Amino acid sequence: GTEGGGGSTPPASTHSGGPDNLDGFQRRGSKRGYQDSDDITEEMLEYVSGNPMVMKKWQSLAHQTGLSSRIPVIQARIRNEGRDFDEHVTEFLREWMERKPGEATIGGLISLLRKLRFNETAMRIEDGSYKKKLKSF
Repeated sequence: GTEGGGGSTPPASTHSGGPDNLDGFQRRGSKRGYQDSDDITEEMLEYVSGNPMVMKKWQSLAHQTGLSSRIPVIQARIRNEGRDFDEHVTEFLREWMERKPGEATIGGLISLLRKLRFNETAMRIEDGSYKKKLKSF
């Protein structure tokens, strides 16, 4: 498949005039470059854990995913290592990915955030606009 290479694109007038996003149903996510079933990326971890609202309610995330028993473990780990408060979220998400890889996908993260009313965060991950919010290092 060497489409897109070279400048031999036909003029627009030959276009059938149908909507371009006809295959948008099967290819949901192709524009943002990932699928719902993909693993949560480092950038997403960073974005979600940097959200002050999520930080406050990270324990709700744990309850929602059935990982309540990990809360004291994560708290102790963060405390003992003298890490920042926002790392609770990162640490929890890593545990979730490790223990429930089938659930801890991009789609799973989005619906988890929606259940807890973090609709904007979910939406930004879904459409890829969260990347604009990341601090550039």
